[in-house]
Amino acid sequence: MIFKIQQENRKIWFFLMLLTLIPVLIAHYFLQNYLYMRPCEQCVYIRFDMLLVSFAAFLGFLNPKNRFLKCLAFIFAFYGCYLGLKHSLILEKIYTLIQNENPFGALTTCKQIPIFPFNLPLHEYFSEWFMPSGECGDDKAFVPKDTLLSPLQEFFIGRPPSFDDGIYSKGWHLIPYFDFINMAEICFLIFLFSLICFLFLFAIFIVQFKKIDKKI
Repeated sequence: MIFKIQQENRKIWFFLMLLTLIPVLIAHYFLQNYLYMRPCEQCVYIRFDMLLVSFAAFLGFLNPKNRFLKCLAFIFAFYGCYLGLKHSLILEKIYTLIQNENPFGALTTCKQIPIFPFNLPLHEYFSEWFMPSGECGDDKAFVPKDTLLSPLQEFFIGRPPSFDDGIYSKGWHLIPYFDFINMAEICFLIFLFSLICFLFLFAIFIVQFKKIDKKI
């Protein structure tokens, strides 16, 4: 019975690992490199947070019987979700300031050189992934001059020179036609859902831990 529960838990851990890893890969390879949508300071923080949560889920998936790995996984998971929710809310606040035509207020919350937890120099060693190159709250494409775009790229970001007829011309939205759910909101929902799942897994872990101790 315990083994069956552990196997089911592994599926949840694996799902959470993909849930937070895939958006980072899409953001970097598709949005940033292919569609020229530059990441801002909060964006690179959110990337770090998602990778931290994904790493935590990987630890939990690795060996469901190892208590030490599970404890380590929960520490990373809860910390990553906390950071992710915080940075998502800050990014949403920046979007709101820009929509209210207060770009200077948005700029005051945005730095060109990021500061990661424990002063990790990620922007120095992995600059393509963690160095901000865009303006806060502005996730429209910035296409290099004389770049030839494919029809697919033009579909997403528009045709030159104005780039105003693509589905992401005004920035990324889950449903662009209705401007429904922006980048900050989808990230917030991912972290919130992940946190709920981790709390569920943590509750199961505590129950199993007590049952094993009683048998001993």
